[in-house]
Amino acid sequence: MTSACLAARIAPGELLRLIADGLSGVGLDVRPPGGLEGRLDIACPGARCTLAVGDCGNVEWEYCPGSPQDADPGLTADLATVLLIGRTGPRPCPGRGRQREDVTFRGLVGLELMARGLDVELAVYCDEEMFDVFAEIVATAPGAGDDGQVRVTHDGGLTWTRDYQPGPAAVAGAVAGAVTLAMSCLQPGSEARAMAEPLLTAPRAKVPHRGPVTPVCPVECLLTVLSLKSFNPLARAYDAPFDEPRTVGDVMDLHTRRQLRQLRKIRGIGPRRVSEIEAALVLAGLNLAGHQQRPPIREGDAR
Repeated sequence: MTSACLAARIAPGELLRLIADGLSGVGLDVRPPGGLEGRLDIACPGARCTLAVGDCGNVEWEYCPGSPQDADPGLTADLATVLLIGRTGPRPCPGRGRQREDVTFRGLVGLELMARGLDVELAVYCDEEMFDVFAEIVATAPGAGDDGQVRVTHDGGLTWTRDYQPGPAAVAGAVAGAVTLAMSCLQPGSEARAMAEPLLTAPRAKVPHRGPVTPVCPVECLLTVLSLKSFNPLARAYDAPFDEPRTVGDVMDLHTRRQLRQLRKIRGIGPRRVSEIEAALVLAGLNLAGHQQRPPIREGDAR
């Protein structure tokens, strides 16, 4: 990490507790495994899910199906894409791998992720002592600007890792949101595998934020007042001609420029979502009328 370790700003174990509160708030059954600090078990039918969180903001989420026979390449691709870009992305027609019986589970997942626009590599590890070889695929989001990655093994195991750098509340909200999206894909009867964004609402006062929300807060602090259906396209500025808003003040700037219809230029943000974002800012206690507008974001500004 290039910034100061979060552990210098919070008590040991506090970050994990904040994340556990956020996950419990959306109805997930989370509990610490016996004798293991810094980890959570998340109840999942027919599989094992664990979340490890370090006080410095390093996160690892693991998913292991009950048996290799239960591994589903389509579900695994959905999990990887949701964790890396926040949505399942386009679901292309089955690639050439599905038409060949000799393509491995890793191969099916890798081809699917490449078809969705992710970067995929094959990592091979040699055990010179035992004369053995282990391989897994490693997927990342192109141009994401972070070190998040997903690794998939031959038996359906998936591991997501990422190091977070903002403040504790922002980290807790971001991790809880990402894991909630992934877990929604695994729930019985969930439509998340067919939908890019599950219709979830961040629980009020459950997604952690300490103290008032201010313009200098990271944009993730709006998770306390804004539904994920609105937050995800807003935070990622889908197809917009300007950069993603990184702070609450950036969102207020976009709202202030209503005459330029800045928010409407984000794919997935229509009149209803604009109204929800405005209401969320007011609910958070922000003074929209008194917000001093900064220079407008110019059309064609590079991301």
